[in-house]
Amino acid sequence: MSCVVWITGLPGSGKSSIAEALKGRHPGFVILRMDEMRKIVTPEPTYN
Repeated sequence: MSCVVWITGLPGSGKSSIAEALKGRHPGFVILRMDEMRKIVTPEPTYN
């Protein structure tokens, strides 16, 4: 069975720490960091 865990919160609130803890406990857990994904999806964003 697959599931998605979406972690949100203010900067510095521990989102990455929680994600890393989950990854350590669950084989196959994948972390998608939106800062990195944004660079791939929109390498040169325009805010028009």
